[in-house]
Amino acid sequence: MKVQLATINVNGLARSDKVKNIGQWVKKQKIQCVMVQEMTRGDGDIAQNIRSGHWAEGKWVIEGLVGVWIDNHWRRVVRSGGWNGRIVWAVCWIDGVGELGVGSIYVPAEEKERKQWLKRLEEWSVTEEAEDWLNVDIMGGDFNMLSRGAEDRSDCGRAVGWRAQEKGIGLWKAIAMRGGWIDFVESAEWKKKRVFTRWSTRNGGNMGSRIDWMLGKTDWVNGGRLLRGWTENVGWSDHEAVRVELQMGDGIEWGRGGWKGHGGLFEKEESAARFRVELGLWIAKNTRWEWWTMKGWCMSWWEMEDRMRRNGRNKERRKAVE
Repeated sequence: MKVQLATINVNGLARSDKVKNIGQWVKKQKIQCVMVQEMTRGDGDIAQNIRSGHWAEGKWVIEGLVGVWIDNHWRRVVRSGGWNGRIVWAVCWIDGVGELGVGSIYVPAEEKERKQWLKRLEEWSVTEEAEDWLNVDIMGGDFNMLSRGAEDRSDCGRAVGWRAQEKGIGLWKAIAMRGGWIDFVESAEWKKKRVFTRWSTRNGGNMGSRIDWMLGKTDWVNGGRLLRGWTENVGWSDHEAVRVELQMGDGIEWGRGGWKGHGGLFEKEESAARFRVELGLWIAKNTRWEWWTMKGWCMSWWEMEDRMRRNGRNKERRKAVE
């Protein structure tokens, strides 16, 4: 099963015609999940047709400035939550797959506010309330930061003061490490590495920066599941959409009989036996694999296995306390 996800800063959804146009774009592109930022702007209104037209064929989870829309083919949302009006997440149950967590994040643009907000986020991320968010499998957002320095700017960092866009990146990377998220652009399957998602006019010319990212757990980014990743100029936003196409099943083996599926990693006692099965399936699918690709896949598999075991122990401890 192939699925498509997209993340986009929409610059506000107060106009009903804009909401309709975006819905038609989602339908035409066959996108199953959209992570949205800056849903409100100015007066803070959202058009009433946000849940009509194509949007009615899915479910919205909204928290302040951010939202996630999930196609009904993903069945039901079993849990959802948000924080501070800038983070939202939803845990979906997909038949034959299991739980899949998706989320949207909108980091403040102003440098001082951004650093203060990230410090509060770091403090919140160690609380029990943040557990579902830290377990989100795929998250898109407008981060208002550069993750790769000058490489994420079309001027290669020649403009004065460009490093202001790096402020706070250290704080975010510490949080991302805790959540186990990696930028999909780092995946071997993302072919065009030099991409930009927002353009502005500087000194009479256009300057692009990559401040919108799609993140995934290590096993999603390096596990051979990304079929392609790209950005798209949609016309109704000053940000480009970041899009990924992922493979669920067909060699990743989601939801085998008797095993509880979660991203192809199943909750069963004999981890080594499961690893051998999935490694064989991966090799059969990726016949032209290279050593570094297999190494990354194996490392990501065991990292996810360890994370699931930790989550299981934490749940058992909470039940004991209750």
